[in-house]
Amino acid sequence: MLVPRRQTENPRQEIRWSVKERHFTTDRGQEFDYEFNEALGALMNMVIGFLAAFFGTGGGFIRMPVLVRAFGFPVRVAVATSVLAMSIYATAGAATHAVLGHVDWYPTLVWVGMGLVIGSQLGARLAVTVKAFWILRLLTSLLFVMGARVLVQGIAS
Repeated sequence: MLVPRRQTENPRQEIRWSVKERHFTTDRGQEFDYEFNEALGALMNMVIGFLAAFFGTGGGFIRMPVLVRAFGFPVRVAVATSVLAMSIYATAGAATHAVLGHVDWYPTLVWVGMGLVIGSQLGARLAVTVKAFWILRLLTSLLFVMGARVLVQGIAS
C-alpha cells in the first residue's frame, strides 16, 4: 500500500537534505559564508566535466559563472573550486588522450608544463589582491572576446 508523502509548507525544504553550509577563514583573516546544494553541484560538475573532456577545455569558463550566480559562491571560493575541479578534469582528459596517442610529448610537456607552473603561481598571488568585482569583469570580457572569435571563425569557414 502506498502512503502519500506529507506536503510541506515550503517545497524547498524537501531538497534541503543536500544543502551544505560552509564557513571558513583564510590565513589572511578573510571570512567566507555560503551554502549550496551538493547533489545539484555534483550533477553540474559531471556535465561540465563531460563537456570539458569532449571539447578539450578545462571547463572553468563555464563552472566559475555557474558557481557564483547559480550556487551563490563567493568569487574567490568559486575561483579556487573551479581551478581544483579543472585540474582533476584536465588530468583525466589529458591521460585519456595520451593513452589514445593524441599527445605530442615534447612541446606539450615542456611548454604547457612551464605555462601551468608559472601561470598558476602568478594567478594564485593575484587572486588575493584583485577585487572580486574585477575578477568577474575580466572573466566576462574574456568570454565575450572568445565567443566573438569563435563566431567570426565559424562564419569565415
